[in-house]
Amino acid sequence: MKDRPLLEGDIRDYFLKVAKQYRAVVRKATWYRRKGAPDWFVALNGSHFVELKRPDGDLEDHQEREIKLLLRKGVDVRVLDSYEGIEDFFEEIKK
Repeated sequence: MKDRPLLEGDIRDYFLKVAKQYRAVVRKATWYRRKGAPDWFVALNGSHFVELKRPDGDLEDHQEREIKLLLRKGVDVRVLDSYEGIEDFFEEIKK
């Protein structure tokens, strides 16, 4: 059987699994009248927003603009697109 490429759903499932292991509070975010804002809120030693992508997925222009705006305002926003990136993120914020 051939290995199939990872999809965004695979990344999401792994993200939720690892979040549970770290006992993080995770919520799917919806934004009123904002297109391109990060999809996930994470509370673990502070608050963080996460945009999940498949490994070869790119941010759309409106997503890049929204993430840059939040970063300029001091909000922690991460784009995660791999199992290793997810593990590194939770390992970093657990401290």
